[in-house]
Amino acid sequence: TEKNKRPVDAVMQPKQEEALLALTKAYLDVAKELYPTAPEQAASLAMRAVAIAFLTSIPIRLSNLIGLRLDEHLQRSDPALPKITHIRIPASSTKNAREIIARMPPALDAILQQWINIYRPHVADPGCVYLFPGHGTGNSSITPQGMRDAIAKAMHEYVGVRVTPHQFRH
Repeated sequence: TEKNKRPVDAVMQPKQEEALLALTKAYLDVAKELYPTAPEQAASLAMRAVAIAFLTSIPIRLSNLIGLRLDEHLQRSDPALPKITHIRIPASSTKNAREIIARMPPALDAILQQWINIYRPHVADPGCVYLFPGHGTGNSSITPQGMRDAIAKAMHEYVGVRVTPHQFRH
């Protein structure tokens, strides 16, 4: 649709595309600086960076993104190692009833490991299995609106184009 075409075309312009590709590192750099004094604020920035990096590499539906579980969807070739090698989302969890299997790019795995080990513990309640937990919500994920707003705001502020999670799939 035209509604999706406009932001996608805009973000594909050289200056905006360069900004999009730099966003994750920039946000993680700021998160690292903030971490010693404001770990929850750092975690908020890191979550945006990780979600955008994920959607840039593996453009999945918002419901599947926020539904990613550490104990189910993030797969390791060797369960004894922390390296995530691929994601697997069963057909029963997708809108079109088709299983999603995608290789995890090593650069994305490195970013995910940072998120999981450093920042996520500051927003996840004990026992929460979701990659993107809702802050203070027990064992539940961030809401669709919360993730949508976080991504769109980060894209607008850093890239200059408001892009929703849905538009990454285009």
